[in-house]
Amino acid sequence: MRLGLTPLVLLAALGVEFVCRTPALGEDRAIIVLLFVRSTDAHAEDAKQALNDLAAAYQRQKGKRCLVARIKTVPDDPIAQAKLDEIGSYLGIANPQTPLVYSCRQAVVGYSDKTTFVAQIKGLLTARLVHGGDYCHACKDIPKLVAALATKYPGLIIKEVDQDTEEGSDEKQQLKKRYEVNGLLMQIPAYVVADKLLPYAPPAHPLAMQLFDETLSEWSVSNR
Repeated sequence: MRLGLTPLVLLAALGVEFVCRTPALGEDRAIIVLLFVRSTDAHAEDAKQALNDLAAAYQRQKGKRCLVARIKTVPDDPIAQAKLDEIGSYLGIANPQTPLVYSCRQAVVGYSDKTTFVAQIKGLLTARLVHGGDYCHACKDIPKLVAALATKYPGLIIKEVDQDTEEGSDEKQQLKKRYEVNGLLMQIPAYVVADKLLPYAPPAHPLAMQLFDETLSEWSVSNR
């Protein structure tokens, strides 16, 4: 989902760092994950613990900060409440339920159990790279882009979608149905991140990484 323009004061109050439009070359960045809870939520503490455990597990696994958890209690924090109301309006939900996780322009609403909750959060953090076989000359460079993304955004989950497999073909069709709107066509290789189909760029071209940087700039902070 694509979030509308947000007043800078709201994001600043929520702990989002503002950086240049394209992050600096060579830096690695952690993905911001917002969690909204109410003190009356039956699973508020469960949700907090699950998110913090996920962030800690990533850091242990990769040896660096991968996720930044920003936990906000509403309606105690009026600025956080205003942000939650805006997210609800974008999602078409009046008085959105909590716990609610928001990251990379997408949301997880509610909490059933830790395993499901964590899997849903990982879904928000997933970038999909759709590619083909030997007939796709540019696709041979997909591993280079995967390596660059994994280094710069260690909290990003990178999923390669091979359109020549049955599973990959089905997923590609689902992505086309969702994102081929307003004349935008999916060219292979194709990149989907933060609920957005990026413009075409060969994976070995600097523009490909630049497109990811521009899309993720408001949803990540530098680890420097």
